[in-house]
Amino acid sequence: MNSYLINQANSLVQDALAALKSGDNPTARRMAEDAIILAPELEQPWLILAALSSPEESLAHIHKALEINPDSQPAQKALDWANTRLQIKPLNVETDEQASEQANEGPVTTYEPLQDDLLFEPQESSPIQVEPSFSLQGSPGLNSQTKKDLTPTSSPRGDKFRKFSGSPAGILLWTMLGLLAIVLVAELTFAWPKLNDLAARFFPGNGCPQSLVVGPQTFDFRTIKPLPDGSLEIPLSHPKQASWVEGTTNNTVFVLNPSADNLTLITEIGVDDTATVTWADCSTATYSLSLAIPGDMVIPTLLDQSRTGLTLLLPSGSGLSGFVIRGDLLP
Repeated sequence: MNSYLINQANSLVQDALAALKSGDNPTARRMAEDAIILAPELEQPWLILAALSSPEESLAHIHKALEINPDSQPAQKALDWANTRLQIKPLNVETDEQASEQANEGPVTTYEPLQDDLLFEPQESSPIQVEPSFSLQGSPGLNSQTKKDLTPTSSPRGDKFRKFSGSPAGILLWTMLGLLAIVLVAELTFAWPKLNDLAARFFPGNGCPQSLVVGPQTFDFRTIKPLPDGSLEIPLSHPKQASWVEGTTNNTVFVLNPSADNLTLITEIGVDDTATVTWADCSTATYSLSLAIPGDMVIPTLLDQSRTGLTLLLPSGSGLSGFVIRGDLLP
């Protein structure tokens, strides 16, 4: 037998004895059963189980202890104690059949307690019942007295987990976890485009926030696409956010949102003012600005890429007219 398992089983036996002496019978029983799982050839855990079991089961556990060590004095004393509980003649432990016949006789209401020299406290009350969720596989008196080898088919903790998973509470828990996972996936699916847009605005490209600086005012900007007919649909947003028209690389076109502040900014631009664009790759371009020109906005003309420079558009409320500022790229 593996010495490590024996050491672990002996440690559990000591814990079981301590729990038994402190009156914690359920813990003592669980420790003894765990010790039997690790090292079924040890005598003491069988005697502890005998002290915590009904009269019939006590005989079966003591019988197992005597099979392990026929000369054991504690086991012989435990046998006398168990026989006293049943008020029968001493049990001949040579055969399983005889042990089974005497174990099946009915219990009585008075008996002498097991003595202290058996290393556990006497049982003076009704036997402790095993918890419903725990089953000790292969234990005599619990399954079959003819089983000699106590090799568990599964871990008791694994049995408890499987029983809980199959219970109504376990099914409800797994159902709630599944619904929560579905909700999280749905939320991420719908929120992902917004998260990407937010990341592109504040942490785009290689890590530089995109910006447009016009005179004293700084705008962050997003990208818009021309419609199939060549027109532009400008989404309303914060006045300090501009829109860059996708595809305008030579003649870089930005659209400002119509607002009183932006109107004041555009009309006060002078010939000495500049505009600077910072792109996602951290490159920059600076332009010298012209005066603002009011008039109708012919979008295809304003988006023309035959020139190199900057075009700033501030549409009116209708979008059919507004102000246009041109800029030339500075070296």
